[in-house]
Amino acid sequence: GRINVWREELKKINGENAELIDFRSVFQNLNSDDYCYDVIHLNKAGAELFSNALGEYILKNKEKIMEK
Repeated sequence: GRINVWREELKKINGENAELIDFRSVFQNLNSDDYCYDVIHLNKAGAELFSNALGEYILKNKEKIMEK
């Protein structure tokens, strides 16, 4: 699927150091109509939910991120 394309393209850019972080679970069990304009575009509520999840990830992994 689409996630495999992302993995392969990311490896082309960053080699074996490429790390794909999957945030699809952020919207799991939620009504996607409340967070997305369409299949791949977030609305304001979706952008806020995603931004919060990304911020939490960065805070939890900041040392690992800074090593790269």
